[in-house]
Amino acid sequence: MGKLLDTMDLSDLSHLRLLPHKDYLRTPIIGHYFAKHAVEEPKHDHDFFEIQICASGQGWQKHEKGDFRFNRGRALLIRPGAWHYHHKNEQVECYICCFGAEILKSELIWTLENPVFNRLLWRDDPLNHSGVTELEIPESILVPTIKTLQLLIDTYDDSALFARYQKISYLTLILSYLAEAYSLKNQELIPSESNPTHPAIKRCIGIIEESISAEWSTNNLAEKLNIAPSYLCRLFKKALDLSPIEYLTQTRARRASHLLLNTELPISEIGIEVGWPDPNYFARRFRTIFGVSATEYRKRQRKHMEHLSLKNYD
Repeated sequence: MGKLLDTMDLSDLSHLRLLPHKDYLRTPIIGHYFAKHAVEEPKHDHDFFEIQICASGQGWQKHEKGDFRFNRGRALLIRPGAWHYHHKNEQVECYICCFGAEILKSELIWTLENPVFNRLLWRDDPLNHSGVTELEIPESILVPTIKTLQLLIDTYDDSALFARYQKISYLTLILSYLAEAYSLKNQELIPSESNPTHPAIKRCIGIIEESISAEWSTNNLAEKLNIAPSYLCRLFKKALDLSPIEYLTQTRARRASHLLLNTELPISEIGIEVGWPDPNYFARRFRTIFGVSATEYRKRQRKHMEHLSLKNYD
């Protein structure tokens, strides 16, 4: 574990930003192992996906919909922007995997088409709408999941030629195990057959990601894709349970939170960067999505980083 921490700086992800090191980790896929984790932590969220899996011990995780008992085989998939915190931990052994949402829109774009991955990674949990999915992993799936997480943790040298491909492979395996566990408990939520995602959805996601600050509307996105606006809306609703503009708003908010936490850019410049140049409109949108102002969000998250730097990595 010491070797891992000495060589990592999570500049792309909050857990890496907590470490007082200067060598930047270029691949936004991270594994951690916390032995006998007993830290009481403040309420916080992230600008990336986080998976937490309990290997032993017991404790509690709090998120928007209440307390979640955290003991062996219980896990959380926490989406960007969703808050949580540990409390009442008793010798908890915890494995954590963090990855940037942008990976879903590039190397893992195929997850849109698989009904289980689509439900698990691209849509909010219909049972609680908190941005957090609670999982119970049976022992037969938990054991290989932990082995794969350990392989991810051991792949700490990002300068190695094939490190990125190894990390993507391990992440894919981990997500596959979680998807299997999720499908065992939620069969009624999973369509019986895959429905290929229309190419226009993937193209639209790419356009938004590449030109997030442009003045997009449903009409000009549809024009860019050479399809009718109403048809584009139906495609998005079918694939993501969102309209194109709702997806655009989520993407802008996620990008804004990333810039708030990873840069010293003034908030006015961040608004321009993500396509909300009017400061008042940016402030309203950000508060609606995150529940606090951008200034308070930056302050709160940095306080959390300092807390974990002092408590977890001394």
